[in-house]
Amino acid sequence: MATKITWDQANFSFSNNPYTWDEVELIKKIAAGGAIEDPHSYFKENPKDKKKFIKILCKVEGTKFEESKEIKDINIRIQDVELVVNEVLGVNLEVKI
Repeated sequence: MATKITWDQANFSFSNNPYTWDEVELIKKIAAGGAIEDPHSYFKENPKDKKKFIKILCKVEGTKFEESKEIKDINIRIQDVELVVNEVLGVNLEVKI
């Protein structure tokens, strides 16, 4: 389980942050929970996180939705997790395999 973030202890600014508190907390949880090393296994075990992550990924990439449809077989790559962690948390994350 990820460490809870509190307003007074956050190491990032929300004044110019386009992401919600819940989105940032989810990305911190994902970054700490193993999705960076093995996104397929992590999201298979955490399907609710996968659905939320895909919405955040689309937001990071600038894709906007008028309505949503559930797509079950989406592959999330390590590069996707890196991109979202870098964008949402402002952390320059690099995974080398």
